[in-house]
Amino acid sequence: MRAQQMWKCPECDNMALYKGLCRECTEYSDTGEVLNPISRIKVNKDGSEYIKVETPKMTPLNAEMMRQQRRAQKKLTKKQRAAAKAQQEEMMAAIKKAQEDHASHQHDCGDPSCTHEHHGELVIGESEED
Repeated sequence: MRAQQMWKCPECDNMALYKGLCRECTEYSDTGEVLNPISRIKVNKDGSEYIKVETPKMTPLNAEMMRQQRRAQKKLTKKQRAAAKAQQEEMMAAIKKAQEDHASHQHDCGDPSCTHEHHGELVIGESEED
């Protein structure tokens, strides 16, 4: 069951179960026309002002998007799994080789305080310092 919505006048704090103009604060002419309308605002159960939460709109799925989702969910075949495993092993072998080359590499920097010890370090890029 849906909770009842409460509406409150911003000037006199009069609560009501319906949206509209506050009858006490709105000014009317002698003929009954509205001169100065005061609209009620929606409030939460505790009396604080209700803030509507914006939900992002979902884009409708087209046929191509549904096909892509289905392909991503499919289980890999034995050949595809073997190819992925072989590719992963090649990458691991290349990384190990790069680490061994780097560990065995001695450089001559000319700095007497440099110990030339780089135990298992792998430098991928340069760091930028300000």
